[in-house]
Amino acid sequence: MKIAVCVKQVPVAAASLMGDTSRGGKSLQRVGIDSMLNPFDAAALEAALQLKALYSPQGHELVQAHTQKQWHEQVEIDVFTMGPSQAGAVLSQAFALGVDNGYLVTSPHFAGADVLATAYTLSQALAMQHYDVVICGKQSTDGDTGQVGPSLAAHLGIPHVHHVDRLLNASATHLQLCQRTPLIEQSLSVPFPLLLVVNMAAFPCRVPSLKQKLAARKKTWHSIGLEALADQDPARYGLAGSATEVERVYVPRQRDHACETLTGTNAAIAQQVLDVMQEVVCDA
Repeated sequence: MKIAVCVKQVPVAAASLMGDTSRGGKSLQRVGIDSMLNPFDAAALEAALQLKALYSPQGHELVQAHTQKQWHEQVEIDVFTMGPSQAGAVLSQAFALGVDNGYLVTSPHFAGADVLATAYTLSQALAMQHYDVVICGKQSTDGDTGQVGPSLAAHLGIPHVHHVDRLLNASATHLQLCQRTPLIEQSLSVPFPLLLVVNMAAFPCRVPSLKQKLAARKKTWHSIGLEALADQDPARYGLAGSATEVERVYVPRQRDHACETLTGTNAAIAQQVLDVMQEVVCDA
């Protein structure tokens, strides 16, 4: 059993969102700013660790007793992130949580990628090995498209399940899970290989111990560049391979608005609110 998790490094705060002037301000500046692990992807890491635990001797019921220990030993979690060299910091965080291997997908050719190019790049990196399960967070706090996971599944040619809320059980061939969408909740049994997009609130990420953090410092990740991929055509990656183009990245100008306190009876306050709303409509 091999599990791949895709994670992303994102700016710490909206104030750090700046356009990359070297690319005409049409992509985010990612070098030299305060960054962190995308919270939605932290949930994906937690889901991977819980899935691995299902294959422990006490973790599940579907795998027969004499194969449980063998399965537990064979489960391996690989983490992939795409970005500049500083993005490797999120791999160190993943190591502290207990993942086995980390891969930094990095090249100047990959910069400025939209959803399509990002998913294609990650699919090329993941295709270098066979994975039974790929796990993604629902979205990122910077791009916020929520489309990379399903797009990645399409490029890999595997089914995907969105809104995964719980991992129920696992066998050598299937994963039982609970899917909770805004409209329905249902239990599914899905064969491997597959891609999961998990709900962040359902998988709060564990906190690593000091011992785990110290051990993570000794681990190193692997770098994957364009030259390592099966498709080495630069036109398929980064800005060149993007189907969409951002017009401009900027922080909205902060405006000072006068604050007026409304007083009086409930009816009087309601009338004042109505008057203001009518003024706004008339001005529009």
